[in-house]
Amino acid sequence: MSPRVPSFTSLKTLLILVHITLLTACSTTPEPTPRPAPTPVPIITAAVPPTPDRTFDRYDFEFVEAFGGHEWERPVDIAFLPDGESALVAEQIGQVHRAFIDARRDPILTFSIRERVSRASNEEGLLSLALDPNYEANGRVWMYYSVQQGFRSTRLSWFTVDEYIADWSSEHIVYEITQPYDNHNGGKIVFDNNGYLYLGLGDGGSRGDPQDNGQDLTNAWGTIIRLDISETRNGEPYRIPPDNPYIDDPDIPDEIWVYGLRNPWRMTFDAETNLLWMGDVGQSYREEINVISTKTGGGTNFGWATMEGTACFRPRQDCNKTGMTLPVEDYPPRSGHCSVIGGPVYRGDDIPTLTGNYLYSDHCKGELRVLSPENPETGSTAVKPIAPEGTKYDNPGLTSFGTDTQGEIYILRFNAPILKMVPAN
Repeated sequence: MSPRVPSFTSLKTLLILVHITLLTACSTTPEPTPRPAPTPVPIITAAVPPTPDRTFDRYDFEFVEAFGGHEWERPVDIAFLPDGESALVAEQIGQVHRAFIDARRDPILTFSIRERVSRASNEEGLLSLALDPNYEANGRVWMYYSVQQGFRSTRLSWFTVDEYIADWSSEHIVYEITQPYDNHNGGKIVFDNNGYLYLGLGDGGSRGDPQDNGQDLTNAWGTIIRLDISETRNGEPYRIPPDNPYIDDPDIPDEIWVYGLRNPWRMTFDAETNLLWMGDVGQSYREEINVISTKTGGGTNFGWATMEGTACFRPRQDCNKTGMTLPVEDYPPRSGHCSVIGGPVYRGDDIPTLTGNYLYSDHCKGELRVLSPENPETGSTAVKPIAPEGTKYDNPGLTSFGTDTQGEIYILRFNAPILKMVPAN
């Protein structure tokens, strides 16, 4: 996840390896057994619409409580329904409520899978929820959760919903993976313009990736998998997109799209640019933001655990970066920062100075940061704390961002009301 309480001038900048002074502490971790590596795949960048001329300002917007100020118990994800009036809010414990935007009614418990969800550790639970691209026709709601059973695993399933009430017997298990440890389960479901499903998976957990899963292509830990869920054949729950990078390699799971990730807790797909943005939670030295085109990026290696962001991790110095793609932005977990929370590219109408910019924050500090995809070399800007105006700002516990049907942004926090970004008065 997940929170542990729980970086182009043009996009061409992504092709330039950034040279920095490396950390000099020696690693005491034994060298892992060498694993087969694919031929590096070049990244072809996508065009990015120009951002507005006027610079964004902290006084352009503010945060207000949404859904009548209802206080949620560890909310982790939100999906806005096509009616434009309500949303499904997922809580880590395994419950999903329908919440009304105008707060004319209290949230309604739509379904609960508490008896199927493991909450044995801080980073286990219901981790993501998303509407199927054809939700209005098929009523499918996708979930990714830790499974309550005799062995540790996480599961991707869909359920059918009729009139916002789930059919419990309709669960279709699509993908399940065992988990060696109880943390780093990843957990965000997103869909691209082709309707392909992307799921971020963590490195399997513990600390420092002791099994070197991030660089081991024989398993799916530390990857983003990519599935075609539009139809099935011969009873199979999904198909493999024909351009997945390892489809012809019998030693690598066909589902893997990119790898070298530690814990990509939250990511987002920008439909205007076909870019997938992800926040990968760091270990000790760097939190990172990665971005890649869903049209051309398959096979990319983001470096973990050889690299942590732009720094060597194992070994601590003189590591081999060959074939690795460094983040578009990274930063040290200092001054109270921890566990990056990747957000969306703003495409709404209410706050025009933010249009086309990427937004993110982190679990502990809770500052809204804004990064221009056109000029990432200038770094992001910390705009303001994510908190309602005039309220005490302390331990925000951010978990996720959401975007409504109009492109406006909502922010989820543990044990607190969901916030909405609105134009400032």
